[in-house]
Formats: sequence, structure tokens, C-alpha cells
Amino acid sequence: MNTIERLLAFLFPSILITEPTWRSEWDKQQQEQFLKYAIFFFAVIAVGFIANYFFFDLPMGLEPKEFWLKFRLSISALATACFAFYLSPLSKWRYYKLPAILACFIITYTQAKVAVWFHQDAWIFFYVFLITGVLFLGLNVFGSAIYALAASLAGAPILSEAGITNEYIASSTLVVLVVTIIVRRTGLTEVRNFLLNKENINNQIKLANMSNEYAERVRSFIPKVIADRMSDLIENTRYSVVEASIEALKAQKKGVACLFT
Repeated sequence: MNTIERLLAFLFPSILITEPTWRSEWDKQQQEQFLKYAIFFFAVIAVGFIANYFFFDLPMGLEPKEFWLKFRLSISALATACFAFYLSPLSKWRYYKLPAILACFIITYTQAKVAVWFHQDAWIFFYVFLITGVLFLGLNVFGSAIYALAASLAGAPILSEAGITNEYIASSTLVVLVVTIIVRRTGLTEVRNFLLNKENINNQIKLANMSNEYAERVRSFIPKVIADRMSDLIENTRYSVVEASIEALKAQKKGVACLFT
């Protein structure tokens, strides 16, 4: 692979899967894995935001209470809608990650608003939610970087309004992008492991077919008793065809009785 091909494979790992049936299997595997994570993730978000109102907003005396209740309920409702989506047949949609991307973007963006509504110290949670979203969505390196950059740019004016300096915003955005690239580079390893596994399975199938073909050819010109002996060895001792043929034809010392008539 040349430099450009390596770069493309790093940014878009799945392009290494060129076999159509393998690509279909990879996509299905990724979708099933994501659905499991999504159901758990959005259930936690839905419950967590409601709990946050009772265990943080009320004890801290955040006012007006009605506003904070509506805010927590809105995010919880959004997470619940995503939870229901990923439990439904609609989750088999080709662009199944789109609702999760939009939901994570909205949730992350509102965390920047919390820094304005509550206290500027809450700005750090904007980046915590941003990195959490990157980890959860499991996009390729390019997609994750675009998502992280878009969310950072959307939240930057809000954080500035909350009193966060541009230096803090710029450095935090840079850190998030670096972390995103480092974390999502595992996608290339996952694709390579998948390809190695499929190649190993294919090689095993080819080897089994060759072994069967060889066994059939051997049976065609040896006595039936020897062929049966080889079959028993292969089935009972896990010998290969070659090993079984050597064992079956090997000279043996035995006591015999001969009757001449």
C-alpha cells in the first residue's frame, strides 16, 4: 500500500473489505453491535437526566424549577424516543446511526447552554459529552473527526457567552480531536482482524475440501478394508487424510491363525 492508500484505509477502514459478501456480513455485524449499545446508552441517558433533576437541580436550588424540569424532561424524552427507535423494526434502516448522531449532537449542544444557564464551570461537561458521543457512535476516523469538529464549532459561541476564553475553547477542541483520532483508530484494527478471521475460515474450508477430494481419490484405488480403516482413523482420532493413510498402511505385528482347507 502506498501513502495515499494507507491514509484512506486509516480514515475509512471498511474500504479494505472488498468482497461483497464479507462487506454485507461486516455491516450486519456492526449494526447488531451498535443496536445493543444504543438501547443501553439511551436508556441510561433518559433515566439519568430525570434523576439529575431530583438529585442535583432541586438540592442546588436551581431556579426557575419549571425551566429545569422542562429541560431535563425534554432531553429524557429525546433519549426515550431514540431508545424506542432502536427497539423497533425501524432500526434496520440503512442509515440507522443518523438518529443517534442527531440526538448526541443536541445533548452535547445543550450542555454548552448549561454553562450559560447555571455556571461557567459546567463548560467541561460539554466536552465530556462530546467525547462520550464519539466513543458511543463508533464512526470511522473521518466521520468521528467531522462530528467532533462540528459539535465543537456549534458550542464555541455558547461557551464564549458563558465567559470561557477562546484559548480554553481552542485548546479543548484540539484535545478532543486528538483523542477522537487516537480512540477511533481502533476501527482499522477491527477491520483487519475481521479480514484475517474471514481469510482463516476460507482457508480452513479450502483445506477441508481438498482433504475430502484427496480422500475420495485415495478410496477409488485402494481396497475397501483399507479405506474403511482410514475413515475410522479420521473420524475417531482426528487424523488428517495423509496421517490416516500412513497409519492404515503401516506394517503391524499381530498374532494370527491360518486354516488351510
